[in-house]
Amino acid sequence: MIHFSENATHFAFIRGATVAFAVDKSLYNWSRSDYFVMQVLHDGLRLAFLIWGISHTGTYASGLYFADAIYPNLTSYSEGYYIFKWTDLNNDGIQQSNEITVLTSGS
Repeated sequence: MIHFSENATHFAFIRGATVAFAVDKSLYNWSRSDYFVMQVLHDGLRLAFLIWGISHTGTYASGLYFADAIYPNLTSYSEGYYIFKWTDLNNDGIQQSNEITVLTSGS
């Protein structure tokens, strides 16, 4: 499982005792870019997804991306977790699926 952590300089997504991805706080601006994690859990033949962002912009982007990109392709998400970044490419302050990229994934 991935959990969130922070210290004086970084926000981090942690898996066990290992940092899966970290964000320098001095460069973080939730209104122009944010990060979210998606965890994929297997329950027999069913899949369960836990998705959440660092702030509300990342969490909103995660729901949008799940509906637009992930849900239509559920079987292609075989890793245990994915970390994504939303970047406001057109400077409109609104999250859009084409502004989201996968940064890393793992099991």
